[in-house]
Amino acid sequence: MEVSPPVIASLQTQWKQQWGSLPNQKQLQTLLDNYIQDEILYQEALSLGLDQKDVIVRRRLIQKMKFLMEDVAALREPDDEVLQAYLTQHLDRYIIPGKVSFSQIYFSQELRGDRTDADAQTLLTQLQSDRNLDLSEIKGDRSMLPTSYNLASVQTLQNTFGGTLAKEMAQMTETGWQGPVHSVYGSHLVNVTQIEPSHAPTLDEVKKKVRLDWFREQRQQQNEQFYEKLRDRYTVSIDENAIKLGVEEVQR
Repeated sequence: MEVSPPVIASLQTQWKQQWGSLPNQKQLQTLLDNYIQDEILYQEALSLGLDQKDVIVRRRLIQKMKFLMEDVAALREPDDEVLQAYLTQHLDRYIIPGKVSFSQIYFSQELRGDRTDADAQTLLTQLQSDRNLDLSEIKGDRSMLPTSYNLASVQTLQNTFGGTLAKEMAQMTETGWQGPVHSVYGSHLVNVTQIEPSHAPTLDEVKKKVRLDWFREQRQQQNEQFYEKLRDRYTVSIDENAIKLGVEEVQR
């Protein structure tokens, strides 16, 4: 057994990373003794075939082979032309959702019942016809819901109010008092103050995500190609009778 300089250097580096300094002579000797013991036990285990038919060892070897495939599939950094082409091809993945700023007045379905929308519509008429209406006097029904949102995304609204209100808000194209819109809690009048429509992004807006997705897809393709080459080396036979018996056993 040979303990090579790279092995010794690796032991020293690991020690330094853990303790902040290189090991002294005594500490290094202990590291070497432990390494030698582990290596002897490992070699003896191999000679006894302890690695055979061991599920944990099998999984670990498969994992290491997949890591090796990742190394083999090392990719060059894509330029902007490549990333732009990828973005164009998969543009639907990167659409930037619209956002909206608004304040809201809440009408409780639980408290008002069938009058909920009618009450909301009555107040909406007043708000739209009288610009001098004192909004500080209009509270709506009490709730734990925020009274205003600044550039909230559709996903944020869906998480808070449910899908119906989020969809209705996403379809708005004008500012001002509107409604009633409907949530899982009841009805709402909303005063929309700013709308940012959803839009297709430029590369600069989503370059980081596009780059990560491009690498992931390219690596997956190369891994599959690498595996297919390995697969071609093997002739695989499957005992169909054994499969049939196994299925019958499970179904009993």
